[in-house]
Amino acid sequence: TNSVRAVDRLFRLQLDNDAAKLHATLCPISRDAALKAAFLDGDREGLLAQVAPLFERLNAQHRVTHFYLMDAGRRVVLRAHEPDLSGDRIDRSTLLGAEETGREAQGLELGPLGTLSLRAVKPWYDGDTLIGYLELAEEIDHVSREIHTALGVDLLVLVERRLLNRPDDPIAAGDGQAPVILSSTLRDIPQVVLDHLRQSPGASHGTVHALAGTRVLYTALLPLEGASGQTLGQIAVVRDVTDLQAGFRSALITATVLVVGAGVLAFGLFYLV
Repeated sequence: TNSVRAVDRLFRLQLDNDAAKLHATLCPISRDAALKAAFLDGDREGLLAQVAPLFERLNAQHRVTHFYLMDAGRRVVLRAHEPDLSGDRIDRSTLLGAEETGREAQGLELGPLGTLSLRAVKPWYDGDTLIGYLELAEEIDHVSREIHTALGVDLLVLVERRLLNRPDDPIAAGDGQAPVILSSTLRDIPQVVLDHLRQSPGASHGTVHALAGTRVLYTALLPLEGASGQTLGQIAVVRDVTDLQAGFRSALITATVLVVGAGVLAFGLFYLV
């Protein structure tokens, strides 16, 4: 239980820290006079020439996987990560939130191809005039890996199946209601864990699984919420508690022996008296 609470706190803290870094990166970009001039002039080639090397650095140094420049009507002027695609209108919750409030917005968003990304959006102004929006995003697989390294637990990121179409996912075989595994720090997911997640997709209580041999696993689920507050799925926390179980049994046996011994001694003393 302590491990699950620690995962919950660390996951939220990591997302908050990463969102702050994305916003800090957007600030100097929004103040770049040359970039703003190319955007206002409609010079897409000049815009790409400036943005492409910047995106490469952000990708290499800060794991940024998406970089959008959009006009005030939320239409994509340039995708630095996919320069050939533009002109479509974006209706994601983070962008709608930035449009409604006129301030920065961030949150988890699920892409149409099943990518779970942390997005940060900044309204872009020329003086007091809104000219568009800047958006940076990163996929969050590294968060699970970092928590795995820090706490020694394994994480599976699960998304509700109704939000995607992933028929090849191992947990979803034969069950259209089962969640879909987007990422996992487990190289081989034990079948007993897959069966549990398939049979109890919304359960939040912890469950102990005994594997073949002597291994014992503990599995619990945490809610995974998107930018608009909707539930995207769960984070499954899996911990090998074999040593803990063995230690508990050993402590229980020791305590039992001590209690029985004390009882025998007390009985003997009373008998002598």
